[in-house]
Amino acid sequence: MVELRAGGATLRDAIESSRHRTRLVQTNPYAHWLMIAGVVVTAAGVERVMEQPGEPPGATMTALILGGAGLFLCGRALLENEVYERVPLSHVIGVAVTIALAPLAAHLPGLAVNVAAGLVLLAVAVGEILRARRPSAPAPVTS
Repeated sequence: MVELRAGGATLRDAIESSRHRTRLVQTNPYAHWLMIAGVVVTAAGVERVMEQPGEPPGATMTALILGGAGLFLCGRALLENEVYERVPLSHVIGVAVTIALAPLAAHLPGLAVNVAAGLVLLAVAVGEILRARRPSAPAPVTS
């Protein structure tokens, strides 16, 4: 919840200080819709895996679980690009890892695929927390 409050405050500051407020206000919902879609898609995959956690997930559930995590990370990267004019390396790596996990998912139980997707998201979050603690964290773009 703290992250959401801090992120919302940063976004509000970025919009208020930007000379391109209209662009930020117009593109911002798309980034949020990608993140929401990622959460919903992942939840659908998790729900289906809960029925048979030990079974291999199959292509559809793998797409739901790993694709949802990747979709969320893409939306978050898009939002960060709009606010800071940079794409976080942690998000790019996270998306690449979710893609790389897809072929392995056929040989893993569904629960393991869920855990792997969760670990990818956790690693990205930890990376972002560590980046934000560095004194060189970027300020919102005011151009």
